[in-house]
Amino acid sequence: PAKNFQPSSGLLTEVRFPPGVRAETAVTTGSEVPPYYDPMVAKLIAHGATRGEARRRLLHGLQDTQALGIRTNQHFLQRCLAHPAFVHGEATTAFVGEHLDALLACDDDSRDVALAAVALLAAGRGMPSPLTHGLASPLRFALDGQVHSAQATAHRGARWSVRAGEQTWHLGLLASADDHLRIAWEGDGNTPARHETLDFCREPGSDALLLHARGRARRVEDLSRHSAMPAGAAA
Repeated sequence: PAKNFQPSSGLLTEVRFPPGVRAETAVTTGSEVPPYYDPMVAKLIAHGATRGEARRRLLHGLQDTQALGIRTNQHFLQRCLAHPAFVHGEATTAFVGEHLDALLACDDDSRDVALAAVALLAAGRGMPSPLTHGLASPLRFALDGQVHSAQATAHRGARWSVRAGEQTWHLGLLASADDHLRIAWEGDGNTPARHETLDFCREPGSDALLLHARGRARRVEDLSRHSAMPAGAAA
């Protein structure tokens, strides 16, 4: 969607459709999406006793669907379903054109930056030992091509604090495995505590991680060991 709805081709590294919606598709994990045919890879269908119930089921189904390895319009469709005009049944065939700026507006991805930092440590560098608790790990990484710097500090009790820019996030690691993390965000005066699952896998042929977090697919590449100099100076 961000590139004028150009099709995306490549290897689907991970595909999972959740219960509660009907998925019509011919792709599975490991499928190659070629550039020669119709770009639709799946169709999700939801129903309910009311339009509102069907909309909510479809929204949750889109949030829980994992399609890692190529770009999809999954997040864009979530924004369509959550837009007030769609919620109130006011969408027409001109809906996308009339609301395109709002549907393509950039999200606040600060939470995703914090999740990416912890995922890099958990999957790429290994979790810290008790001897390193309290010591900040500097990180530099690209999240969907945008470079971020962060400081991630491990604390006792599998708790983390991640500072990125002017924000600091506090979270607890409830469970970890080779392909997912279960996170508890610690609340503050304005934000209640909540749990979240971060699923990830390695991108074939690279050191990058493919993440499914907060209903969208992200790509994170560790740049901490790369030169921060411009290309000309590095050369």
